[in-house]
Amino acid sequence: MSDQQPSSTPAGWYPDGRGGQRWWDGTAWTEQTQQAPGAAPTGPVGGGGRGVSGKTLAIIGGAVGGVLLLIVLPLVLVLALSGGSPEDVAVEYVEAAADRDWAKVCELSTEEDREDSFDSYDVDDCGEFAEEMEKEQEEYDWSDEEFGVPWEELREDLELEIEVADVDEKSDRKVVVEVRGTTTYTGDDDDIAEYFEDYSDGDNTQEITVVKEDGDWKIDA
Repeated sequence: MSDQQPSSTPAGWYPDGRGGQRWWDGTAWTEQTQQAPGAAPTGPVGGGGRGVSGKTLAIIGGAVGGVLLLIVLPLVLVLALSGGSPEDVAVEYVEAAADRDWAKVCELSTEEDREDSFDSYDVDDCGEFAEEMEKEQEEYDWSDEEFGVPWEELREDLELEIEVADVDEKSDRKVVVEVRGTTTYTGDDDDIAEYFEDYSDGDNTQEITVVKEDGDWKIDA
């Protein structure tokens, strides 16, 4: 990640390309970092910027931690979940974040998570939330910053495979699903290929908590 980017980019949390987020103060990168949304929240280091609680949906990203961060980086159609298993919902959430379908990510999340995100972005529904997320991505394109390739172009050369690695049934209303993501770059850029090869050598699993809410399974980020 470079230390500078155009001053027109607003202050905020942006993916750092290493599985977390870093605070951009509007003119330069700071030392403040935090985990990506969807990972076990620790909160921002040193404060600053938007108030981000552990229950806020993706400020990126995302996104759900290490499994999809590289897909979601600068990576909720209303879905009726009745009949869907916790595993199905977890995989659908990961795929939605990877495709930057923020309306779907929003709809798949618990009511508390949605309300926290609405408050954070000063919006009233998932459609408005998705619009705000899209605006942020237009202002900062991670893949363009990292590789000089716009995200929409890079996404065409990425294949994401998601599999359920483990299911831990905490109760009849709470299940922890461990998913494993494999990202394959099919393009011909050597630097990008090396980047994703290095990433695939790491631990690409993520635990996602799924809870029963009003009869449907929802993601508790």
